[in-house]
Amino acid sequence: MSRAVRPTVRVTENARLAIGNTALSGRESLSVRQKVSRNSTLGRARVSAKKLQTIKNALTNRDLAIIAAVKDCRLITTLQLQRLHFTDYKSPQGAARASRRALQRLSDQGIVSRRDRRIGGARRGSTSYVYSLGLVGARLLSEKRLRTYTTDPSDYFFDHTLELTELYTQFHEQAHVGSLQLLEIQTEPDCWRPLARGTLRPDMFVRTAHGDEEYSWFIEVDRATTHLPALLKKMRQYEQYYAAGVEQAAHGVFPQVLWIVSDGKRMAALNKAVSATQSGPGGLFVVKTTEHALAYICKPDTLG
Repeated sequence: MSRAVRPTVRVTENARLAIGNTALSGRESLSVRQKVSRNSTLGRARVSAKKLQTIKNALTNRDLAIIAAVKDCRLITTLQLQRLHFTDYKSPQGAARASRRALQRLSDQGIVSRRDRRIGGARRGSTSYVYSLGLVGARLLSEKRLRTYTTDPSDYFFDHTLELTELYTQFHEQAHVGSLQLLEIQTEPDCWRPLARGTLRPDMFVRTAHGDEEYSWFIEVDRATTHLPALLKKMRQYEQYYAAGVEQAAHGVFPQVLWIVSDGKRMAALNKAVSATQSGPGGLFVVKTTEHALAYICKPDTLG
């Protein structure tokens, strides 16, 4: 990998906590202004500032970590949250019980919102639940008052977002066991970059360390539902952003763009398109299948 495609990027805490990071303005977004059950006290009455402070004071460090993960990912399953934040139990059963209790409590308080759609069907029980940030959770992260509610997003947005959440979870798992030195993850829209016209919208930004070197990537997860011309247009946006020099001026280097695809056939098609159209620097784009992408991030110097 060329040094010309490795930056160091730091995101401020204010940017991470900005509520606008969750209420997105894009082709389709999932707002933090979620539905709250009509049977819930929180659904019937406004939560006062005093009550909000009482809720905040009672939150544990694990609660705060859960809220941050839900905000970062926008959609996240019970099992993914268990894998991220309930790793200190002797058995999976104990971790599962603790995660269910914590999420039920946070859901009852309106801090997280349980989505109508489930993963794998109702028979999978509580592990199939999907959560987003709730009304009270949004207020805990912002002084802005949220007045309206939204419905569930489309199936495509739902599935794509959960794929990114799985990647986010795997990165943290690898860091936990020492296989990856994870320095930073930016999720949407923290990882977006301004263009002269419009916005470059990666799915994720990741910065890691391997030995004495730092590596960084803009990540695009391709579900083989987007036509190649649309992907080529996205590649040209990356080339335009590279040519503008904004990232290099701020951080000295430019991230490599990692496209993660489902299978070898899609990988071959995308590689062919890259070879035929690339006008940016060599090594700007790399394509990996889902099964090899994580290994590439963990050991970028040892994999082609």
